Amino acid sequence: MRKIPKFTLLASALALGIASVNVNATPIDQDLLQRVGENVIITDESGETLIKDAGNQSPTMIEVNDVLVGALDFTTMSPPQTNIQDDSELTGLFGTKIAAITDTGDQNTTSGGFTYGVLEIDMAAPGSTFWETQQAGIAALVDGTFGAGTWAAVGDSTLGFLFEDVGIATNFDRTNGTSAIADATDGLLRGIIGFRDADDYWIAEGPDDVAAFGTATLLEELGGFVFGLSFLAENFAVDFQDTVSSAPGSLGSNAYAPSFPYPVTEFFGNGDLIGRGSVPTSDDFAVYNRVDVTVNPIPAPGGIALLGLGLFALGLTGRRRRT
Repeated sequence: MRKIPKFTLLASALALGIASVNVNATPIDQDLLQRVGENVIITDESGETLIKDAGNQSPTMIEVNDVLVGALDFTTMSPPQTNIQDDSELTGLFGTKIAAITDTGDQNTTSGGFTYGVLEIDMAAPGSTFWETQQAGIAALVDGTFGAGTWAAVGDSTLGFLFEDVGIATNFDRTNGTSAIADATDGLLRGIIGFRDADDYWIAEGPDDVAAFGTATLLEELGGFVFGLSFLAENFAVDFQDTVSSAPGSLGSNAYAPSFPYPVTEFFGNGDLIGRGSVPTSDDFAVYNRVDVTVNPIPAPGGIALLGLGLFALGLTGRRRRT
């Protein structure tokens, strides 16, 4: 019988170990693993609605302590551009609290003839109590996914959650309004996004009244936002590297960009606030969005450790053979 050298057995075992990691990886993991070391742009379509603070009376005006809550569906990943929905669905739930408002003094008019003021807005995390009220069972889901005590540690800093539905055709449709939130949150919890570092940020510029979006034509651009955030918890097959994000001051006429002009964050991007083409009902998203997110995946420590162990063992085998 032909004897197989020890280093061949070890290399085969190592290869099988690595292969098993990739075989067990989800479609989104596979997409990210193929793009390790690159700036990866993930594009979505999304919608959001305005939840008024108890002390604010105007139903459609943007006021401090109001929260914009919405859902999203990531559709493509590039480079190279691939359709995420071909093999999985990557969705999300997000919420941003109005922390501070600056009136620019500008006024614009939608194609439907609605005149609105333009605000510059600082966003904050809405807090763990808000999430527990809006998303029943979120604390148990987070702790069950990432370990006991995780929600207590990250809940107050959380702005959003990422979910993956594996091997299904897309079922998220923002025209379904707030009922689409259930479709965006019915997959595996993959990550939590929020404020962790001093240079994390989310700022926006747009109408002072969400009613403007109902009078605008479908996809008519009325404002925009930029953000740089951190992963508070995640279980992807890769890690994510801090990357220099776009300058916050590039947002329209935004003159109050943070003092850190080029923040370094893990999850950054920009988006448009766009018209929905019709006046919303109470169950519709009041605002439509279009967002590009950039991440830079890097090998996860477990993968590096496995490779290092294999190389170390190969080295010992080589030494033994030489001896």
